[in-house]
Amino acid sequence: MQLRSLEALARQVVLQLELKRVSDQLAGALERIDVMEELIPICSYCKGIRNDEGYWGTVEAFIKSHDNVEFSHGVCEACMAKYFPEVPPLS
Repeated sequence: MQLRSLEALARQVVLQLELKRVSDQLAGALERIDVMEELIPICSYCKGIRNDEGYWGTVEAFIKSHDNVEFSHGVCEACMAKYFPEVPPLS
């Protein structure tokens, strides 16, 4: 009987720790969302973003500093036609 009670208590402790971990993750995500919902100062020409210290950086650097993301880069069809007109479009 005592062993079953201890096992039940251990399960409850593990569940509470898991709930705490998930709660912390959700709190962090909400914090990042709050930052991203603010006005973001962006240059009308180069699309650079001014950070909290007043320095200008790239959109990629700004987003990466506020979230756990990585970027991959490509070239859209319009830019391919504009900057690489000799390359035939993909069909």
